[in-house]
Formats: sequence, structure tokens, C-alpha cells
Amino acid sequence: MSALSFSSHLERRQNNFDLIRFIAASMVLFSHSYPLTGTANETMLVHTHGQMDAGSMAVYIFFIISGFLISQSYDRSSDILAYFKARILRIFPAMAVVLVLTAFVLGSLVTTLPANQYFHNPATYQSLKSIYLRHIYFTLPGVFTNNIYPNGVNGSLWTLPSEFLCYCGIAIVGLLGLKKFKSAILILAILNLFYHITHLNPSVTNPRIFDLDIAIFSGLLCYFSAGMVMYAFRDYILVSRNIAMTSLVILAAAAHFGGFQLLFLIFGSYLVIYIALSPEISCHNFARYGDFSYGMYLYAFPIQQTITHLYHNNISAHKNFLIAFPFSLIMAFLSWHLVEKHALKLKKFNLAIFRLPKVKYLPDLIQIPPNCQGILLLDKIAWALLFVALFLAHLYKQDISYYGMLLYYKLVPYIA
Repeated sequence: MSALSFSSHLERRQNNFDLIRFIAASMVLFSHSYPLTGTANETMLVHTHGQMDAGSMAVYIFFIISGFLISQSYDRSSDILAYFKARILRIFPAMAVVLVLTAFVLGSLVTTLPANQYFHNPATYQSLKSIYLRHIYFTLPGVFTNNIYPNGVNGSLWTLPSEFLCYCGIAIVGLLGLKKFKSAILILAILNLFYHITHLNPSVTNPRIFDLDIAIFSGLLCYFSAGMVMYAFRDYILVSRNIAMTSLVILAAAAHFGGFQLLFLIFGSYLVIYIALSPEISCHNFARYGDFSYGMYLYAFPIQQTITHLYHNNISAHKNFLIAFPFSLIMAFLSWHLVEKHALKLKKFNLAIFRLPKVKYLPDLIQIPPNCQGILLLDKIAWALLFVALFLAHLYKQDISYYGMLLYYKLVPYIA
């Protein structure tokens, strides 16, 4: 039987994305058990000769899947508001709950400070500001100060600002109409990869966005972009066992000879989507009891730190993983059934307090006469330059009020 394209398998709506995400979340938990217990020689790091650990690989897998599925989500959304509503409801409710629980329950139980001092310390409440994603507060007063990995309460949160920025990137690309052009997605991905490769010098201080080094963000964006590219070319890329086996051999060679990180971006991305869509791997009902991957990701780190704390730092990486895994799974189960699935139900409700147009592709809102198509191109360029100006102004901490005013006046024709 001839191989079918990604697109053909997507239409079947039976896939293994839930399974892969759960495995990736478990890989993060496994990888974190090494630094959190002071154990060297993490397994994946050894097998790749120091090129990539399991936690990094898992994060890259998350971003590859997100790039693929969020591109699909944008295409299926009725408008930009529906798109952002779905994204916000997926990330923020569960994150808000974990921030509250770690600050007011876990923190109060394990802090070295008296309860009165802990609850009157501004840093206890400042940690809740992480929900804005502008800056992630990783510490709480007196919490885990004596751990092998001191002070870190939930290190896993560091990827969430980048994840949400990638969601915004898809929205901008979609609004400008660039998602209609496969080559544009590929060119943007290549340009980002080039930027990342040329700005990896650790001795150079790079600009920061959402308090994250932009070179690090561009690295995550490389994998997110890889997912976007595969979705854009989904009609042409085949779900082929031969391609998958070739990719596996190439990655195995790269793990030994070098170049694993760059090659994983290409061949690892293909393998992830291949496994997700392959009809030969039938785990379509894996999430029938719930999607636990996000909850696992959110709760594993503080649980692992708590275990290390209770064992007074005298615990191995594997023992930490084996104890933390079931507790993380229980919290993920509760997070899904008590928070996440109920939040996602709100997607179908219209929460707008005032009427807004259904916007998905901005130039479509203007009727351009056939003899004035040049205006459409100029409008695209104007939108692109405006968003770039806003981005750079934010990046270099400049006053964005002027650009915000321009954006307002540019939107007036659409909402008047």
C-alpha cells in the first residue's frame, strides 16, 4: 500500500499526539531527577555524547507538536478571538492553580521561615505574577533553600512564555496572510534558524524578551517553526516507514559523531509527526481518561523538589523519579478533571462584552478593486512593519505608546 500524506492521516482524526506528549512530560520528569538530586551522567546526555539531555529533547518535542497542531488550530478557528480564547484557556487556568498551590500550600509547609513571616513576605505574593508570563518567579522565601538544587520551586515554567509567544507569532503570520504561502513559512523558519545559529555565543549579552534571552527563545522557535513547516507542507510529506527508519539511522549516527541537535530539528521533527500519525501505532485512545501531559509538566518539578527535601538530599535520581512519577500523575489527573477540562468547555461561550468583527485575515476586511491590488500589498507591508516596530520597541524597552497609537488608528477602519 502506498504511503499517504500527513494531510490524509489528519483527516482520519485518529492520532498518537496525546501519547507522545505524555511520554515527553515523563522525559522531563526523568531528566530533572538528575540535577535535583545532584546526580551526574543523565542517560540521554550519555547516549548523545553530551549533545542533548532527555529534558531538552522533551521540550523540543512539545514545541514541534505545538507548531504543527497550533497551526491547525488557527486554520480551524472561526476568527482570531476564538483562536486566542482556546490558547488562553489551555495554558492559564492550570498554571494559575499550580502557582496558588505552590505559594500558599507547598511553600507554607516546607519554608524555613515562620508562617507569619512567610505570609507577610512580598515575595510570596510576587510569585503569582508569573501568570503574566512577563517574568517567571522561580523562588519562594525560605523554600528549598537547603536542597541540592537550591531555591528553585518550579523550573519547568520557563518554557511557557516562549510557548505563548509562539502562539502570538502564528496569529501575526495568520493575520498578515502569510500562512496562505508555504514558502513564506519555510523562509521565516530558515531566517530564525540562521539567527539562532549566529547568536549562540555565550559571552555575548543578547536582547531579552519576556525576560528570556532572545537567542534561547529563537532556539525553541526553531522547533516550533519545524512543526509549522510540516503542517504547511502536510499535503506533500508522506507518512512513510522508510523515511522514518532513515531518520532514525541518521539521528543514531549523529548521536555518536555529532550534529545531533541540528539534525534532530529536521529528522526528529519528522519522526515525532510520523509516530503521531502512523496507523501502525494504534494508541488513539490513550487520553480517554484525560490529557495529563500538561499537568505532569506543571507539577512534577515541585513534587521532585519536595521529595529531595524530605529525603534530606540523600536520594538517587532514579528513586526520585520513581517516587515522583505516581504523585505527579495523580496531580495531573486532578488538574485535568477539576480544572483543565472545565476551562476548555468555556471555548464555546461568547465572553465578549462588546461586539467585535470576526477577524482572521486582516486584508480580507477591505474590498480592494481589481485595479487597486497594489494597495493590498502595501497594506500587508504596513501591517508587517507595524508589528515589527511594536516587537522591537518592547524588546529594547522603548516607549510603545506611539506605536500603540498607530496600531489603534490602523484598526479603526476595521472596527468602525
